[in-house]
Amino acid sequence: MNPQTTLALRGVSKHFVQHLRGGLRLDVLDHVDLDVAPGECVVLDGPSGVGKSTLLKVIYGTYRVSTGHVRIAGTDIATAEPRQVLALRRDTIGYVSQFLRVVPRVSALDIVAEPARARGVSTGEARDRAATLLRRLNLPEKLWSLPPATFSGGEQQRVNIARGFLVDWPLLLLDEPTASLDAANAEVVADLIGEARGRGAAMVAICHDQTMRTRIATRLFAMRPAEQAA
Repeated sequence: MNPQTTLALRGVSKHFVQHLRGGLRLDVLDHVDLDVAPGECVVLDGPSGVGKSTLLKVIYGTYRVSTGHVRIAGTDIATAEPRQVLALRRDTIGYVSQFLRVVPRVSALDIVAEPARARGVSTGEARDRAATLLRRLNLPEKLWSLPPATFSGGEQQRVNIARGFLVDWPLLLLDEPTASLDAANAEVVADLIGEARGRGAAMVAICHDQTMRTRIATRLFAMRPAEQAA
């Protein structure tokens, strides 16, 4: 792995076996090679169903690769023990998914603050950081003390984004981060991405909005259906 590379994928393939359909094998990724350096925002390019979200989940360790290597901060996610994956998620990899998954009855403020607290930041400082981001993302302060289960989709996504940008991740994965946002808040997210790049974060993103892609991408990475891959 090049020392200037935060993320290195080599020969990454992923298939799923559909046991309820007689063991049918579904190939999703086929020998993907990708390097991402500090300060880059690589946007995955290709039609729906080509495996973009699967690739993010492979990088995050949600899915195990079928073959290949995913090297991050000296660890190969493809062969890592669960404790190593959890350590990377605490210290190295941030992930803004399309959907907010939270513990019931935990306030929005504490959900956002949690990644900083997991790194040993005091509760007060973590909440102060969370409040700054929620305010910047225009989430009304009256909602901060409430669990976000009843929030609108756009409000939940702003909580999700604030949580994702709370700490300075070396690697940040973004799955349609602005899909549920109005133009003003989408612009805030674009600014946050630019600031993270300026701090040296490497990012891999999925973004179908052409205007936002142009705004955030340092380059596009073309993906094709596995059966068409070379």
